[in-house]
Amino acid sequence: AHLEAALREDSSDLESTQLLGLAYYLMGHLPKAMPLLERVQSAVARPDVTGSYILGITYLQSREYDKSRAAFAKMFAVAADSPNAHLVLGQMMLRQEFDEQAIPELKRALELDPRLPMAHFLLGEIYLFRSKTDAALEEFRKELEFNPILWLVYWRMGDAYTRLEKWREAEQALKQAIWLNQNFTGPFILMGKVQMKKGSPDLAAGFLERALKMDPNNYLARYLLGQA
Repeated sequence: AHLEAALREDSSDLESTQLLGLAYYLMGHLPKAMPLLERVQSAVARPDVTGSYILGITYLQSREYDKSRAAFAKMFAVAADSPNAHLVLGQMMLRQEFDEQAIPELKRALELDPRLPMAHFLLGEIYLFRSKTDAALEEFRKELEFNPILWLVYWRMGDAYTRLEKWREAEQALKQAIWLNQNFTGPFILMGKVQMKKGSPDLAAGFLERALKMDPNNYLARYLLGQA
């Protein structure tokens, strides 16, 4: 109410405009928030990262995908019709659980640039979440053609092979993930699970203890270690 009163007194007050837009956004009043946030972003000389992000999310939740992509493109200083803009929107859609809508955005990004890093990986993530494991693995392999040292891909491939109960392939992928990044618990936890399935509880315990040194509160690692 105070911010609305401030704008009635001075409609050019950008600070009150932005704060009121944020208040409406946080209350879920997106139609009220949108014009205020648009006004602020159009008035600033340089992109405001926070403002661009919130405006992009507002457009996204309002199903205005082209405007959302333009807002995120401004946030990351890329052209609104570029493959990178489609990639960014696809990532933001995943964060907001718009998985179905993210697929065509990521595919469009790859149409514009077939070698765009991370696009195949994100598609693989969606397919893996949907239990389309073979399709996920295909996307992960395509990502590695352009980005052979992205440890995230090997970790998720290990996850996919684990779901297929292909323990040898899972072990190989997870080792590659660990060799590339030894500071993340995910591959260590999955390696513990794989070694248990292979009948090597001592090896499993070693990987799980390493994971717990990095994240002592990880309940899955503790559960699997108890089993080992």
